[in-house]
Amino acid sequence: MCHCCCYGGPRHYCHGNWGHFPRRFFTKEERVAKLQEYIADLRAEIKAAEEELKRMQNQEDE
Repeated sequence: MCHCCCYGGPRHYCHGNWGHFPRRFFTKEERVAKLQEYIADLRAEIKAAEEELKRMQNQEDE
């Protein structure tokens, strides 16, 4: 973690005396990795939604 004025959260941006700004340009490999991570997150969200739907449907049957 840096020692400047920081704003935490999912994305950590620093705006302090050292001139840290969020990156705007990424390599192809970084973009591919980010997209793969995004797809994995979407799949996990779908799985959780399907589990919640099954749970709700089972409650209706009772």
